Amino acid sequence: MLNKSVRITSLLLLCCTLVACGYHLRGSASYSVKRLYIIADSAPHAGREVRRILQEEGVSIVDKKADAQAILFLRNEAINGRVLSVSAVSGRLEEVELNALLELEAQQPDGQVLLEARTIRLVRDYSFDETAVLAKDSEERILREELRRDVIAQVIRSIQAIKLAH
Repeated sequence: MLNKSVRITSLLLLCCTLVACGYHLRGSASYSVKRLYIIADSAPHAGREVRRILQEEGVSIVDKKADAQAILFLRNEAINGRVLSVSAVSGRLEEVELNALLELEAQQPDGQVLLEARTIRLVRDYSFDETAVLAKDSEERILREELRRDVIAQVIRSIQAIKLAH
């Protein structure tokens, strides 16, 4: 009996502490843009993912610019790799860097800029081991996918930051 009342008291104390500190569960995202037109000719993957996420969040993706509150431009999506270091002894590849790029801009249909044109750039690097080529290939694929997700998350946060004058 005493043990049960201690648990209940502890649980109530914990709840009161969380409420008092201002903690609350993260709710769904809010968007001031309810109707969006997306132009993503040179960013097909990003365009598809942004469209999917926004539709799940309740934003309408419209087919005509005139029906939109905002026009989102996604351009020049790329993930490129480059050699960071080579062994001085063996001349073999040691480190690789992956760079993700995506240009982003948002305007109202009348041309008023909502988000200035900017480039999202993310970088990840990994070590390369030729004795574990399959594992490193898998690691690179995972890193590329993480880069894509992180770029899309930045685009979504940018769209959430748009404030339309009502």
